[in-house]
Amino acid sequence: MFLSRITNKKTGRVFLQIVESYRKDGRSHQRTVKALGYLDELQKEYEDPIAHFKEVARRMTEEAKAAKAHRILTVSSEQRLVIGEKKTRNIGHLALSALFHQLQIDAFIDDRRRHLDVEDDLNHIFRTLVFERALDPASTPGAWNAGGKFPDKSEYSLEQVYRSLGIFLSWRDDLIRHLDSQMRKRYGRGNLLISHDLSGSGTGEPGIRLRLLLDEEGLPVTYELADGRRMIDGPALPIHVADRQDGHAVRHATKRLKEWFLDIHQVLLRIEEPSGTVDERIRFHALAGFVALLLIRLLEKRLDWRYSAETIRTTLSKANGTQVGDFYIFDHFDEPLRDIGQDLGIDFSRQNLTTAELHSLMASVKRSP
Repeated sequence: MFLSRITNKKTGRVFLQIVESYRKDGRSHQRTVKALGYLDELQKEYEDPIAHFKEVARRMTEEAKAAKAHRILTVSSEQRLVIGEKKTRNIGHLALSALFHQLQIDAFIDDRRRHLDVEDDLNHIFRTLVFERALDPASTPGAWNAGGKFPDKSEYSLEQVYRSLGIFLSWRDDLIRHLDSQMRKRYGRGNLLISHDLSGSGTGEPGIRLRLLLDEEGLPVTYELADGRRMIDGPALPIHVADRQDGHAVRHATKRLKEWFLDIHQVLLRIEEPSGTVDERIRFHALAGFVALLLIRLLEKRLDWRYSAETIRTTLSKANGTQVGDFYIFDHFDEPLRDIGQDLGIDFSRQNLTTAELHSLMASVKRSP
């Protein structure tokens, strides 16, 4: 495969696409594998689009060759299972990773980490907790322990994870503003905000309350967290809702957003209430849930709303491979997973991957889709 440049003779604009050559009926032909877009537009997103997509084409060629190669798996009959050992790894989270990096959340964290006397990989910790929150909502300990199903799990202790929560929360307002800026830049976003109140207890009594603010497409913009009548975390952005009480803004919601309201509790934003107080873990649970919700909703948008958030979450969480020797064997593939992969340039149809191929795939999705 190679990068092809087509110049429009009238406008002079250059269109980039990845092309491959093949033979049919004894003759050489070419076909477009992936249309990339106009060079002038890509230059806004990539420092050197030509070099970047030449490397993408080279990598796609290697992956295509590897996919066609015959593989021999040797397994010892003496091999035994070890109590508690998990050899299953999830690759569905790579879809979330692609958007995580497209929105430059990794760069946001790394830029701030440089100014701290911290050795822990804060980017890795935040990413793991957000992805686990998106695929299988749980408490912070549960999320961290379950995060071992991701191929890049590091051996950080829960103490190290809890120690990082305060750092993430100190960046909360800046992160919300960063995400709003990235969404406006890459996807466009109107100024109408739709307000939706969520209660952790569901009793109607004063307690932990989460007020979620969404744009007209139902993508999260910001949120407020309160303990009774006391504000804990404010919106971090100027907010202009027509009327918070009469539902004026909600009446402008699309059908899909109203459907989302019905199951938003069950999907991502579960609020915990240890002893009825708001501590760092609760505040971080809301922050991680907010980012996870944005990534899932963004996938819905990119797929033209053909699949619900629950369908996306389910198929990504099922995309697991079991390690056998140096191979990972996968057994889940459906239409939603296929469409997610096609949109983001991730081949989820591979039945087996070597450890090296898996890590190469993980590195490749960190480049903006």
